[in-house]
Amino acid sequence: MRVTSTMLTNNSLINMQKTKNNYLTYLEQYSTQKKISKPSDDPVIAVRSLKYRSNMSELEQYVKKNIPDAMSWMDITEEALKQVNDMLTNMNGYFVQAAQDSYELEDRQTIIDTILQYKEFIYKQQLNQDYAGRYVFAGYRTDTEMLFSEVEETKTYSITEYQEISEIKQSKYVYGGAVFEENKGAQEYAEMAPELRECYKITLSYDKLDTTNDVNNLDATSDYVTIKYTDEAGVEQTVLAKTVSIATKPQNTAYHLEKNGVGTDGAIFVPETGEIILGDDLYENMKKTDGYTINYGKTKFAADNVRPEHYFDCSVYDSITGSTIEYTNPDKQDINYQINFGQMLTVNTLGNESISLGIGRMIDNIVTASNELKATKDEIAAIEKRIKEASLNDVDANGNNVVESLERLKAELETESALKTTILHEAFGSGLTDAKKYQNEVNTSLSDLGARYKRLELTENKLDKLQVSYEDLLSTNEDVDIGEAYVKYTEADLLYQASLSATSKLLGNSLLDFI
Repeated sequence: MRVTSTMLTNNSLINMQKTKNNYLTYLEQYSTQKKISKPSDDPVIAVRSLKYRSNMSELEQYVKKNIPDAMSWMDITEEALKQVNDMLTNMNGYFVQAAQDSYELEDRQTIIDTILQYKEFIYKQQLNQDYAGRYVFAGYRTDTEMLFSEVEETKTYSITEYQEISEIKQSKYVYGGAVFEENKGAQEYAEMAPELRECYKITLSYDKLDTTNDVNNLDATSDYVTIKYTDEAGVEQTVLAKTVSIATKPQNTAYHLEKNGVGTDGAIFVPETGEIILGDDLYENMKKTDGYTINYGKTKFAADNVRPEHYFDCSVYDSITGSTIEYTNPDKQDINYQINFGQMLTVNTLGNESISLGIGRMIDNIVTASNELKATKDEIAAIEKRIKEASLNDVDANGNNVVESLERLKAELETESALKTTILHEAFGSGLTDAKKYQNEVNTSLSDLGARYKRLELTENKLDKLQVSYEDLLSTNEDVDIGEAYVKYTEADLLYQASLSATSKLLGNSLLDFI
């Protein structure tokens, strides 16, 4: 084959261009320290880089945003629950002290003042805890406070509360009792002697309740609330608890079923105290079941009352707009964060599963027992003053010796005071048992939260290592070895210079040089 000068020239320029391209490639690798500068340089490397960077972007979302946010939420929840646990522990100590016979009413009142502060601290500060404007115990309703921020009187709640059968307590109360009246004799006071009686009592989560539970008919003359339970045969039973207001009857009389025309298979509802008194036969039937539901209504809420929608199924009637809103029990309202590829973690803890409204009602019962005892002691002090002011020979309009009558009244009141002291002692003892039960609920929630938090920490550690692995893979895929890049660049430079020299010599000669 005949080789012409043009062929030599063209081939030399082509080879020199290839050398120049290699020189440029290694120069770019050496200067940028990257294997490629555009996807077309090596599609395989480009595709791998896109995959690694996509995975690293997701990891960054998990490690730098989702996991820290979840940890912050859970840290705040844990701190709140620990504070509640500490308060309940302190209450236990105070209850043990107050149950001692050596403590006087004034000493117990100091303790009561302290636990009332604990109650306010538990609900106002801990249950109402928020994280970045979201209430951590509120389930899906993170924008709604756990407590009413102000007095609420325009909305009526029809509440359906479920309780376990263990919530029914055998309670003592003072029945009867002497009351001062003009011209009453010693024998009449003696016939009014107080008695210590027992009853089966349900304490609802709220007091100061309505006498009707029908939010669509607030003017109804309904005088009952409903109790529903399933008997041994699996049949749902409905009991109508008759409303007996202590505004018209003494509380001890309100507790007496027979006096209020209720049989042993019935129940009494006391709206002011939020209590239901069960007949013996009704209790025997109910205790064979796991639990029961009670439907009742409440209109007036104080500023520190917990919102029922965070704890119960309820209907809310707005008297201003005339509308009714239905709320469902917030059970299983889990707020989930994605913390890894395809992995979700529940970060929230529900208030109705961890901080019971029974804590506040337990304290309310102690306060009520203390106030009743104090009222009796005040009556004794007033009678003693009357005795001092009366003369031994004074007689009333009925011919009764005034001093003798007052002395008998004082004796009956002292008996009543002793009985109410017993009730107060038992209230503190019951509070000790209840506080431990509520503390167990808090600790259960803390244990569950701790387990989830531990999983979150393990996931974070795993993702930190995975992030390092992806960074290494990305570096291996994209980055060049700087030493190797320098050697290749130097070789390409030498080859390019050699090709320039050889090509210049070849192109410089022609046929005329040999003629």
